[in-house]
Amino acid sequence: MTQRLVIGAGPDAVRAAAVLATGGHRVLLLLDSPEPTGLRHAELPQSSGRMRTADEDRELAERILGPLVEAPGIGRGLSRRGTRAWLPMRRRDVPALISPAHLPAVARAWLQARQGLRAQELVSGGREERSYRDWVVRRMGEATYEELYRPYATRRWGRDPEELSVAVARVHHALPDDAPTQVAGGREQVALDLAREAIEAAGGEIRTGARVSGLSVQGGRVAAVRLADGQEIAVEGPLWVARAPATVVGWLDEELAAPLRQDAARLPSHDLRVTCLKGEVDGLPEELHVLDADAPFWCVVSPYGIKEYALFLETVPAVDAAVGSAVGSAGAGAGADESDEAVAARVAEAAERLGIGTFSVEGARVERVREHQPCWTAGAHARLHRLINRFQELGIVAVGRTGTFGELDPGQEIGLAAAYRDQDAPDQREALRCRVDPPFKVDDLHASIRHFLER
Repeated sequence: MTQRLVIGAGPDAVRAAAVLATGGHRVLLLLDSPEPTGLRHAELPQSSGRMRTADEDRELAERILGPLVEAPGIGRGLSRRGTRAWLPMRRRDVPALISPAHLPAVARAWLQARQGLRAQELVSGGREERSYRDWVVRRMGEATYEELYRPYATRRWGRDPEELSVAVARVHHALPDDAPTQVAGGREQVALDLAREAIEAAGGEIRTGARVSGLSVQGGRVAAVRLADGQEIAVEGPLWVARAPATVVGWLDEELAAPLRQDAARLPSHDLRVTCLKGEVDGLPEELHVLDADAPFWCVVSPYGIKEYALFLETVPAVDAAVGSAVGSAGAGAGADESDEAVAARVAEAAERLGIGTFSVEGARVERVREHQPCWTAGAHARLHRLINRFQELGIVAVGRTGTFGELDPGQEIGLAAAYRDQDAPDQREALRCRVDPPFKVDDLHASIRHFLER
């Protein structure tokens, strides 16, 4: 039996390696993390804990994660200026979220935008939309964008909305996610332990603290992985990688032409910081999205099946684990050198100040999930496809949430890995098109502010 290599830094790499192991492969997982799950607090979900598992992948997913339980529909709400509104909002809820001084301008901008859309429909006119800002301004008006959408988008995706692709707005503000969802019946820790056991049961190994420094290429394909400690490990068959595309390109020395390096630099993946605090969760929806521009977090999650605790989600600059320094730019989150205690105190203070609730810092847990938040800037998917073509030539298979630059949940990660498992040269472009790329929709001119967020 040949040994298959998987490189990663978080739980998505563990799940991808488990898919290989359940297919009869002996796997060596090189994990750039001190923990074999890729997390310090494996019991914490990274969101509501829900996943979407296709019927054809259900049996495999349950071998890796344990029994899956059908989850009820998720409740979402908005919070701003101490006011909460559940989604979809009632008409009278919308003005309560807007600053009184700006309400007339927002109302005028919204009416003008709607009148403009009706006029365009009558004359069959159109307008090109490239950015998140373009999409919102066309439907809701400039003042509404500045007051509500821009602060939220900046903190959630860690980028100026003028740089974000229009696909971000279409997917998250206009396309309802009606697919049935499941949760792991044994909770997050149990599911990750089962995935690790699947790797070990097939004769595999998880090597923690394994920092990759480069990839050696011979005959046009990756032949070995170089580690920072000087070790070199031969690659047999395709190399699976669950790391951000820009990270992978950085390992390839001069194997990629300059234009592709520029493509990689324009594919930022930020870290997700999850702060778990005990406190007032009664009355909170499962997802409370926070629109205040001065909030450090963009969402408060009450995870399914976990009582008395809330998760506060922040998008923060990606961190180079070797030196502990931040790379690139993101939203309002503090730097990598901030202690867990300081993070918890800052989050608890903001939650009370913003009228979300009172939370205790005692027993707080802070998790940082590496490269978890892909940022779809304008042209990101064309750049990703060019890189994937080159990866395919080199024998690199991009897997997991970080590797595919997609917002995949664990069920979707397993489905994608299953599609690649028994192929030496899988068609990654086609797999990305079918499973990862955001759906394209043009008939969303009547997207409603009352829904605000669909996913």
